[in-house]
Amino acid sequence: MQDFNGLTVVILASNERELLRRTIRLVLDYVQTEDLAEIIVFLKSANCPAADELKLIRAGISVNIPIREYVQQEKKLPEALIEIPPLIKSSHFLIMFSDLATDAASIPLMVEEAKRFPEAVVCASKWHKDSEIHDYGFLRMLCTRFMNTAAALILNSDGKDLFSIFQIYPLEMVLQLDLSDSKSFVFDYTLMPIAMGIKYIEVPTRFFNRTEEKSNYNLWAMLKTGFAFLRTAVRLRIRYR
Repeated sequence: MQDFNGLTVVILASNERELLRRTIRLVLDYVQTEDLAEIIVFLKSANCPAADELKLIRAGISVNIPIREYVQQEKKLPEALIEIPPLIKSSHFLIMFSDLATDAASIPLMVEEAKRFPEAVVCASKWHKDSEIHDYGFLRMLCTRFMNTAAALILNSDGKDLFSIFQIYPLEMVLQLDLSDSKSFVFDYTLMPIAMGIKYIEVPTRFFNRTEEKSNYNLWAMLKTGFAFLRTAVRLRIRYR
């Protein structure tokens, strides 16, 4: 049986400066020291704005928690996420963006659920009935709600936010999955456990649209990603039905 023996927080960063600094501080504030094994800042490139800021952060902060950097090898972030599991040394890991759109205040409740159900995937769900969404945009909301509802129906899940990476994963479970294709990894490591019947727990969160630098959000790119997401759900339903 999988036990909870520490959490690694992986922070995805590219354009952020002050927001990255605040994200790291919030993680340190919200996650108990005995639970937090490490913070990994997953950088878009070695010379992106976040990489420069991280050097300043590490020089000016004094904590007992290791904060290390990793520069993605794959060009595109969705494909680069396959590089995360081999980096993890704790029993569980969490992925979040450094733009404060994902709320670090949700992490204690996520950790609580991960301790209760260490073999489950725990998601801070934007579409939980008790969540708060701010400045999300009507079209963006329409698209993501449709993708989530369709995927849940395909996989016979009661989950509301399957199109998400703000989740805690048991490392042992992820390493045992057949996740060899980097192009589908970003979908598979959420959808495959659900298709296999692994417990999927959602907790409420708050979402705020990012306010620093240019957003990476693009509606057309999201639609293309959404169709690939649903194709993955269909493939996994056929595989595990």
